[in-house]
Amino acid sequence: MIAKPAFLFASPTGVEGPKSEVLGLIGAFLSATMGGIVPLVLKHAGSLTNPITLVFFHGLVTSIVSPAFMAAEGVKTISAYYLGILFAGGLVWTFGQLLMTISFLYADASRLSMVLYSQVVFAYALEILVDGIYPDSYTVIGTVFIMSGFLVMLRKAFQHARAKKESELLNKESAPKIQD
Repeated sequence: MIAKPAFLFASPTGVEGPKSEVLGLIGAFLSATMGGIVPLVLKHAGSLTNPITLVFFHGLVTSIVSPAFMAAEGVKTISAYYLGILFAGGLVWTFGQLLMTISFLYADASRLSMVLYSQVVFAYALEILVDGIYPDSYTVIGTVFIMSGFLVMLRKAFQHARAKKESELLNKESAPKIQD
């Protein structure tokens, strides 16, 4: 979604992509909405069950739902090379999902969701390095807004941690000492 992929957004040449940008905009909106809901669900579910169970069921639901989209687009066979790449990507995703799920057990979902937006930076870097696709100015402006929100949250977290540490030190120093 970072560099407006042609299969979702209408290409300027009209050769590839949908009939209009409406499909791409709806897809981006739904993706952002679901991306905002996921941290809240994981925070709640993480306190009820083992994180590995959450990752398993996420993969299971994806496996059940994906064939519907594949059937709509037409199933294509792929080479062993691409199958290996997809498998490796799945392993990396599973590890990342497990780490994210565990992190929601230890921190507020509101703070972690801002950290998850750092995926934008990694997506930019990979698209530039691997595909040679550079984002347009609107995408860069949007990313600046997203990352500035992340930086504000990070600064507040550091200030909160520093204030908590100073408060603990003051409480230790002002506590009466018991002498034998």
